[in-house]
Amino acid sequence: MKKQIIFLVAILFGVMAQPTNAQIVKLIPKLDVNLNIKQLEKQKAVVRAREKERLKEEVETINQKLDRGELTKEEAERQKKTAADKHARNIEDQLDIIDANIGLLNRNKQDDEDSDYYKHMNFLKTDSDTTTTTTTRKVRRTHSYLILAFGFDNAVGSGQSLDDSPYKIGGSRFFQIGVEFGTALVKSGFLRVNYGLQAQFNGLKPTDDRYFVREGEETVLKDFPYKLKKAKLRMYNLMIPIHLEIGPASDYYPEKFKLGIGGYLGLNLRTIQKLKYRKNGHRSKERISNTYHTNNFVYGLSAYIGYGNYALYVKYGINPIFKNNPIDEHNVAAGLRVTL
Repeated sequence: MKKQIIFLVAILFGVMAQPTNAQIVKLIPKLDVNLNIKQLEKQKAVVRAREKERLKEEVETINQKLDRGELTKEEAERQKKTAADKHARNIEDQLDIIDANIGLLNRNKQDDEDSDYYKHMNFLKTDSDTTTTTTTRKVRRTHSYLILAFGFDNAVGSGQSLDDSPYKIGGSRFFQIGVEFGTALVKSGFLRVNYGLQAQFNGLKPTDDRYFVREGEETVLKDFPYKLKKAKLRMYNLMIPIHLEIGPASDYYPEKFKLGIGGYLGLNLRTIQKLKYRKNGHRSKERISNTYHTNNFVYGLSAYIGYGNYALYVKYGINPIFKNNPIDEHNVAAGLRVTL
């Protein structure tokens, strides 16, 4: 079973080694090979019309805010002046670049080789309504990530709190690693659904020199006959997490603030108890592989909130950890979630 888990992790890393959808390629529009000086002169009129139209839209937005009382008359006039200055500068800068391109073609049009070279150069920017041909930028709705999560693990019984837990808070820990995909549900990318595949390791460390023992159909904690240096029950799970995520996105790629709410479901692949203790002055170590009557099918709720690539992460297991114990214990965990 250990080989299976190692193989799983290798597959996860292998998938992430491929180029991810989050790698956005910036495409620079190109002019048509037949573009000449006359076409560049025509582009000046397109630049002026385009910037004037954008200025008109901004002024209309400012007037609407003024009518709703969101702006004072003085603030509205200031914003209109700022917008007019911006678009005037935009026109000026673009015309300067077009004039520079015209001069470049004029200086080299006598030499066929140079003329052909300069006609193929990339220019400032063109739109679909100009006389030029542009490349198409493809925005991908789905991106993939490598997800790491780690932190403190524990369990609480029905009607109990962490104060009643028989497990060490600091010593019980969890770790998750996997591939996750995020698909935008709206055009802006503000709402996304995240799903993937994870290897998950949950560990419970009992208090007071106790260890896990199977008694019939139950799994109980008993005092160990020797001084324990370590006693931990570790569960190896293969999980499918699903979260609905909200937050600003650029080209559907999440950035800045994000909030995810959802859950997980999967299988318990293996359960192991590790013991370290001293017996008759000698160090001893045991690794006991046993089901300990843990549930084979695991599922629960999880959520995270964060900024950028980091988030605080919590999860709660709906299924009981052990099948037949008189008190149902549920996994609880909190830690850090990292997106790579």
